Amino acid sequence: MTACDIDIDFDLVFREDDFRQRFLRGEEEKSGFADIEAKAKAVLSDEPWCPPTTETYVAAYCPPIVAVFLYRIDTQHPVALEDEDGFLEWAWVLVGDLPPLYILYMPIADGLDALRCYVGVYQTWLKRFDAGLPLEEIADLKVPHDEEHAEMLRVRAKLLTEFFLENERPPLFPGSQG
Repeated sequence: MTACDIDIDFDLVFREDDFRQRFLRGEEEKSGFADIEAKAKAVLSDEPWCPPTTETYVAAYCPPIVAVFLYRIDTQHPVALEDEDGFLEWAWVLVGDLPPLYILYMPIADGLDALRCYVGVYQTWLKRFDAGLPLEEIADLKVPHDEEHAEMLRVRAKLLTEFFLENERPPLFPGSQG
């Protein structure tokens, strides 16, 4: 997948400011959102290859379980990543009750696709862990390689699948409410 192949459904994501105005009420909700968004942004800013972001979108928000953000990356920055088709312009970041994850170069259209990918990555990690296979191939996951953490991932991935992926429940994906 190349940087130019990504087709985002902007009817199902919200600019951060628009999301704050439409869906957050009271200072406690706004403060909680700011904390979660800061954690998501830190997932990218902690990576030496990632330039600053220029735009923030919200694709899913159900604190503290999961939040899905979409970031536009500054392609003019000296450390911007480039492949044969152009600069990496978009990054999905998921934070919540599972360890955070960023997703690049994947054909993700919206928050539901991003959540499917997120759960899929953790299910792959679990399959490899259960089979005793090396986990270094999934290097972006910062998860201790032990049974306690594997069980935690198993339970959370199952809950995300049952309560959100199978039901597509609002307010997880407010853009899909019409």
